[in-house]
Amino acid sequence: NGSNFVATYEWIKQRDPSRPVWYERAQQSYNTDIFCPMYPGINYLKRYGYTKQVRPLIMCEYAHAMGNSTGNLQDYWDVIEKYPQLQGGCIWDWVDQSLVKDESEGEDDPAGRPYTYGGDYGPDDVPSGTNFLNNGIVFPDRTVHPAYWEVKKVYQYVKFEPSDLEIPQIDMINQYNFFDLSNTRVEWEIMGDGKKVLSGKFSPYTLDPGSKRTLKIPAEPLIKQSDVEYFLNIYLKTTKPWGLIPTGYKLAAEQFVLGSFSTAPPVAKKGDKSLSLNETGSGIVINGENFSVTFDLLTGELTSFIYQGVSLIQRGPLPNFRRALTDNDIGNKLYKQSKPWFEASEHRQLQEISTETSHPEQVVVTVVYHLPAVSSPEIISYLIKSSGEIMISVSLTPGTSGLPELPRFGLNLQIPGNLYQVTWYGRGPWENYSDRNSSAFVGLYSTSVDDLYTPYIRPQENGYRTDVRWVEFTGKEGVGLRIKGSPLFCFSALPYTYEDLVTYSWGGKHTTDLKKRDFIDLNIDHKQLGVGGDDSWGAQPYPKYRLPVKNYFFSFSLKPFTYHQEK
Repeated sequence: NGSNFVATYEWIKQRDPSRPVWYERAQQSYNTDIFCPMYPGINYLKRYGYTKQVRPLIMCEYAHAMGNSTGNLQDYWDVIEKYPQLQGGCIWDWVDQSLVKDESEGEDDPAGRPYTYGGDYGPDDVPSGTNFLNNGIVFPDRTVHPAYWEVKKVYQYVKFEPSDLEIPQIDMINQYNFFDLSNTRVEWEIMGDGKKVLSGKFSPYTLDPGSKRTLKIPAEPLIKQSDVEYFLNIYLKTTKPWGLIPTGYKLAAEQFVLGSFSTAPPVAKKGDKSLSLNETGSGIVINGENFSVTFDLLTGELTSFIYQGVSLIQRGPLPNFRRALTDNDIGNKLYKQSKPWFEASEHRQLQEISTETSHPEQVVVTVVYHLPAVSSPEIISYLIKSSGEIMISVSLTPGTSGLPELPRFGLNLQIPGNLYQVTWYGRGPWENYSDRNSSAFVGLYSTSVDDLYTPYIRPQENGYRTDVRWVEFTGKEGVGLRIKGSPLFCFSALPYTYEDLVTYSWGGKHTTDLKKRDFIDLNIDHKQLGVGGDDSWGAQPYPKYRLPVKNYFFSFSLKPFTYHQEK
């Protein structure tokens, strides 16, 4: 800022005083009508909004959308909508600004199209910003990032809020300034365990800008079952074309919990047949009717799980605390700060593997690892039932003070590539994380492992699903694997490994450099660090989306099934 900009401001005001002037470098000086800071952060917004100001605040840039980002956007807007002086901002930015190298490549590959970035042209010693031009919520061809859907949800101008969910009754608020919701209609559906059990629609009506209307959902025909989880999904859709918007387009949507489900772990039911336990020189083999489970005595790994002659596990589960660094992780130096946990994922010492057979229909295998990098034990317990179900519990006890926060707490395993079809009951359908999942409604979804992959132009952590109740992997053999939480877990299942995806600086790899594996790399987690998004050069995910150092525990089950039998 300076005298020339002040003179320019004064000339504009003399020429046309009706127009507001926006100038970021003026900050809160005289020569701007709007305070428009760049990446101020939520705490700054709170302070500005709480005190009386002479100018509104509109962020000229915020929510830096580089790679797998745009976390905590709903947190931003909870603050923005609380204070009238806060009037939004401009996400940086709209589109990944890469060029495609060759249209003939990558058409049928889950890794996507061969986009380029800085350093791909000219001599190697020419400086560049590498992939720092890929900051969009859409790819160069305008197909969308998962973050696009989060932006759409957070930015919707019609809000649905609970009035009385026992009835159920919902308040609908029109936050448009000049649109009375003409040619729109509210539709609703009640889902039980992911399946539609009741639905309906309201007659079209208008609602003045700034007004509220209470909607009573006619749910009387529904007879709730105590063991079913119910959600109410509500949508505002267009009833006729509106400019470029087609009929049936969702202008707004919300999901409400109508009935909770038990958080108690599943009771281990006894089977009908006894199990046999045999110990060889290097392994433990548990055999049951139509299945076998093998553990390696030297490593503690569950190395084989075969059901009706079909292999369901190739390797694992193993302790996992790391993730392939996102662009934001590189900017905030996650690897440097949490390096002991990355090393703990790679180096472990088997302290003990033991078995217990207190009942002929159950075998418990307990594996105790020492993690030298963090001086901590992790215990994985496997309860193998004669039905073929394996109940797994995982506990971590930090063994020393001063450890950094965890990037994730979970297990990594590999399952055969022929289990390529995925169905899950949890948040979806698109990729979501703990700080970017308000748009991802809990539901029943199905896709392929290839389609779970998000082809960020620089490979990184991707493809995650949160708040998952269960997930199934099936193929053509008629045998599948179901993973069930106790009660919830998160997962990713990709045709690429951590080693395939990871780089420790911006640039370095392109998504089309990846070679598809013949197995599925599966992460089953209690929790993972949020992706963040305030900026990509130092800001961390917010504290409520991080994993502080403490005792951790979670459990889930693996259950084989054939397609014709009850799951």
